[in-house]
Formats: sequence, structure tokens, C-alpha cells
Amino acid sequence: MQACKYEKIIWRCGHKYKGDTTCATGHIDDERLKDMFLEAIRLRFGSPADDTVNRAVLDALDTSDLEVKAAGLIAQIDQVAKKLESLIARNARVAQDQQAYEKTFNATHQQHQALLAEHAAVAAEIQNKHKRLAAYCYYREETAKLDIEQLVFSPYLCVTLLDKGVVSTDGTVTFIFRDGSQISITKT
Repeated sequence: MQACKYEKIIWRCGHKYKGDTTCATGHIDDERLKDMFLEAIRLRFGSPADDTVNRAVLDALDTSDLEVKAAGLIAQIDQVAKKLESLIARNARVAQDQQAYEKTFNATHQQHQALLAEHAAVAAEIQNKHKRLAAYCYYREETAKLDIEQLVFSPYLCVTLLDKGVVSTDGTVTFIFRDGSQISITKT
């Protein structure tokens, strides 16, 4: 598809004209935004790496404590499951007040379900952190390959390095990279 001779691509807020209050940010030309992004990359990755961000990200994505918690929950789940089995076996062998049995059984069953739900939440958090760690490792590999002197914009570069960009009303664009670092570039 060929661009028209006078075609100009601009970026603006997706909510610019929605609702009662319109967005006050202006627009940014596509080429200027790409140049700003490349400038942000040069500023962020052009100097020797500061390992502080890397350590902070790795610490935030560490799952050691969560895995200990998950193991403790598994042990509790096993204990409560054995208690349930014992209650059922005793009820099958010994005549007892069924209302008292049901009350004890229901309370124990609810405890078991709560522990299972808590374990599922912890396991999901562990899995989430593992996925984020894999994405961060990929991000680190890609940033290590950057040739700052020969940097050219590509959508792939943008998707790989950038989490998001935020434009303020004065035209400053803050690029937030996938490692959490931020670089602000003022529109000129």
C-alpha cells in the first residue's frame, strides 16, 4: 500500500473526543514519536548498565518465599484431608450425633476448600512471576544485542522494549520500559 503524497500519520489519545471531558493532550507526529523513542533507548541503554534495576526486578520476581508458602499449604491441606477421611471413617463405624458430625464435617470441609483456594492463588502468583521472569530475561537478551550507534526504529523493537508511553499535556513523552525504568523526552 502506497502512502498518499500528503499523508501524515499522527498519534493522539484514543479518548480525545469521548465523553464530556476531552483529553487535553495534543497530537504527536509519527516520525517525531519514533525519534523520541529512539532517543529514549539511547539514553536508557547507551551508558554502562546500572545493575540496580536488574537486581530490583529479579528480587521482585523471586518466588522462593511463595514456594515455601505453597509447600506449607500443601502440608496443611494433607492434614485437613486426613481429618476429613478420619471423620468419614469414624461416622461409618460408630453411631454418633449426626448434627454434631455434620457441623464438624462442614467446618473441616470449608477449611479444606479455603486452603485449596489459597494454594491455588499462591500457585497462580508463582506462575505469573515465572512468566514475567521469562519475559524479563528475553528483554535483557534483546537489550544486550542493541547497537546504539546503528539504532533504527522497528515495531518489533518497540514491542520488545517498551511497556508503554505516556504523553503529558506539555508534549513530554515518558517511555516506560519493560524493566520498569522510565525516560522522559520533551517534544520539540
